[in-house]
Amino acid sequence: MKKRLPPLVLNDYERGWVSGLIDGEGDIGLEKCKQPNRTGLGRGFAWVPRVGVSNTHRELLERLQTLLGGSISLCRARRPNQRDWYRLRMSNRVAECVLNAITLVIKERQRVLLLEACKKTAEHARYSTPNDARLEQIYLELKVLNRRGR
Repeated sequence: MKKRLPPLVLNDYERGWVSGLIDGEGDIGLEKCKQPNRTGLGRGFAWVPRVGVSNTHRELLERLQTLLGGSISLCRARRPNQRDWYRLRMSNRVAECVLNAITLVIKERQRVLLLEACKKTAEHARYSTPNDARLEQIYLELKVLNRRGR
């Protein structure tokens, strides 16, 4: 079993700020990450819980990163009328700590589903999560909930 991170400690102001950013600018999802051939696993992917926040202002994400952890990456604009933007991503145990510390309004169902997935994946070593039908259901439900324009 994986070692648990200590609970994330946020004051009321920080909790509200983080909740608002994730609810408004964030994404909550369960990814199927392709993995190299590993002996005995036979699936070709691993379940990775992720929480992210995207914004064009890197300084905002750096402050959020100071509170929560994670990594920031630059995402290049895809169209001429877009600006480059940044994404703060938190995976696995960090994502679980963040979701346990907050409540959401718009994305509360996604938060609850991902916490369930975190509990299922936490019992196993990286890249060795069993082929679990419930994780597949959570993955598909999160895809529907996260569709644009929903």
